[in-house]
Amino acid sequence: EAAQATAIEGGAAAAEACGSAASDPAPSLVEAPPARLKEIFVPLLVARAEAQLNLRSFDEAIKDCTDALNLRCDEMALARAVRGEANLLSGHLDEAVSDCNVALSMEPLDAYTFAVRAQANLLLGHLEEAAFDCDEALKLCPKLDYAATVRKKLQTKMAQ
Repeated sequence: EAAQATAIEGGAAAAEACGSAASDPAPSLVEAPPARLKEIFVPLLVARAEAQLNLRSFDEAIKDCTDALNLRCDEMALARAVRGEANLLSGHLDEAVSDCNVALSMEPLDAYTFAVRAQANLLLGHLEEAAFDCDEALKLCPKLDYAATVRKKLQTKMAQ
C-alpha cells in the first residue's frame, strides 16, 4: 500500500509539474495554447500533403506545406522537402530546387531530398548539380531506388 501511495503521489506531482492535475481532463483544442496547436496541426498538414502527393493533387500538397511553414515549427525541414517534391511533380522546378535547398540546409543528411533536387536539376538541364545530388543521395542511402533511377536518367542525358 505504501508503494502504491508513493506511485500515486509521484504521478500527481509529475502531472502538477507539467501544468495539470492528474484528474484534470485534457484541454480542448480551443483552449490549447498556440505552441500546442502547432505540435498538433503541423504534422497533420505535412502528412496530408504527403497523401495529396499520392493522389497527384500537387497544388493542395503545396498549400498544406505552405500552411505548415507559416506556423514556423520544428517540422520545417520535412514540410520544405514535401513541398519541394510537390513543386517538382507539378512542374515548378525552380521552386522545387529552392525548397530542397532550404530543407537540406536544415536537414543535410536527407537522401530523399537530395534525390528530389537531383530530379529537378536534371529537368532544368543542370547536369552537374544533378550529378552532385545523386552522388550525395546514394552516398547517404546506397539502396535508394529513386536516386538510382535519377542517376540512370542523368547518365543517359549526359551520353547524348
